[in-house]
Amino acid sequence: QQQIQILKGEIGADLQKEAMVEQRIDGLRQVVLAGEAMEGSLVRAQLATEPGTDLGTVSFHWYRKAPGRNRWELIPSAQGDSYSCSRNDLAYELMVVVVVTTPDGTRRTQSAPLGPVRVRQPMASP
Repeated sequence: QQQIQILKGEIGADLQKEAMVEQRIDGLRQVVLAGEAMEGSLVRAQLATEPGTDLGTVSFHWYRKAPGRNRWELIPSAQGDSYSCSRNDLAYELMVVVVVTTPDGTRRTQSAPLGPVRVRQPMASP
């Protein structure tokens, strides 16, 4: 019974952390990761906005999560709206957090996870 209570507490804490990241950003419908989760592939964060929307200053923070883990780790070398999957990402899931800064304040939202990142298969010889 005690183990169940501990597990419920851990799940609740994880859900609270996720809710803190996900915020509504006016004019931003969603963030989508486009590209293949494959070593050497470029993944791009695409922002679906309502027509005429000026989001202000936008920054991107890329994260990865190891198989069987609950925590996302920041990829410090990742910059901008695209990320090139590397050997270090194999078997990991990827996600981006978009941070929008306006005169009204800072808001964050995230993409759905992409992955796991796979090994690129060599092309077959004819």
